[in-house]
Amino acid sequence: MRKRSVFWPTVAAILTACAPAAAETLVFKSGSCPPGDGSCVYSFGPSETMPLYIQNVVVKAPRSGVATVLLNGSMQCAYPSYTQGDVGVIDLTAVVSKGKSAPPVGGGGSVRLAMRVPPIVGTPGPALSYAVNLASTRVFEVEKGKTEFRYWFNKNRMDPDTTCSIFDITMTATFSD
Repeated sequence: MRKRSVFWPTVAAILTACAPAAAETLVFKSGSCPPGDGSCVYSFGPSETMPLYIQNVVVKAPRSGVATVLLNGSMQCAYPSYTQGDVGVIDLTAVVSKGKSAPPVGGGGSVRLAMRVPPIVGTPGPALSYAVNLASTRVFEVEKGKTEFRYWFNKNRMDPDTTCSIFDITMTATFSD
């Protein structure tokens, strides 16, 4: 009778026990519209109180790991002036932050959105405007449990009569080990 080897089954059992568990990736999504009146367009001007909280996403981490937060949306800024040589200055700072507190202006991961919008030349018509892509990605370490991420705007300068409208802001957070 032939004797069975226990070597290979033992090696296979050891390798299986020592192998790392498969990495788990979880995806969390925000609502598709900013908080406030429930519309998918959020407009503001120079008189708006800042910092302005625009959107959030909550990660429910099963253990410590990393959250990659993605933000998508667009903004249109305008200055309806008819005075030749006049320009409207819009200077904003945007940031995705961890927690519910407003972050400091110009903190880590901040994005500066500054523009000079020229006046309308000729007969009165629609205001000239600039489109801004708000796409942003940040990576944060997270502990087990709930962690909220928020998207904020802060006004560095907005000249009188300037306006900005934010369209369809969404946030997605991906949790991984």
